Amino acid sequence: MTFIDKTLAIFGITAILSCGNVAPSVQEQIANHFYGIGIEESLEGNYPEAIANYTESLGEQPNQPEVYNNRGLVYAKEGKYAEAITDYNQALKYNPHFPEAFHNRGYARWQMGDKQGAIGDFSLAIYYNPQYVSAYNYRATLYQELNSPQGAVHDYTKILVIEPNYIETYYCRGLAYLQMGDMPKAKQDLKQAAHFFADRGDITNQRKAESVLARLP
Repeated sequence: MTFIDKTLAIFGITAILSCGNVAPSVQEQIANHFYGIGIEESLEGNYPEAIANYTESLGEQPNQPEVYNNRGLVYAKEGKYAEAITDYNQALKYNPHFPEAFHNRGYARWQMGDKQGAIGDFSLAIYYNPQYVSAYNYRATLYQELNSPQGAVHDYTKILVIEPNYIETYYCRGLAYLQMGDMPKAKQDLKQAAHFFADRGDITNQRKAESVLARLP
């Protein structure tokens, strides 16, 4: 993965690359031009400019799920979750198997208080991308909020299978075990989290895990 690809991935932004020998039409070139500017403006935090350029791109070519998804992300960054959901819906209209759009719509629904709808979207994101760590993590957090810690434990365990070094997950799973009343497993995960945090030099989270452990019988 190139540096640019990593940067885009951090922000959940989807890039369009034209490959092969077929030259893009003038309309496609204009759409891609505005789309590229939209990505740059978004990464720089210039959200109104990003939205304007994504909108120009969609004016040239309205059937671009990636552009709708990215504009939705910018709306979400501005706290305009209803507008974001509208864009994610459009992205899914043109690509019904778009895990990022399901993930992002799930987050927007969560912020609007629709927790069950959010879980449904995170589940679809996972269905289309079984390695989608962020979707597992958000869904696990929602399961805990809805007092379904068994589901949270399942998702945190899945994260550790995919990314064994995602050490915050041990802390979160420990809390989920605690919510279930499984004290031995809660202590085991919290001790492991504290140990890993110490190895990483993360004193704040180490103390947080140790503080929870100190209050357990």
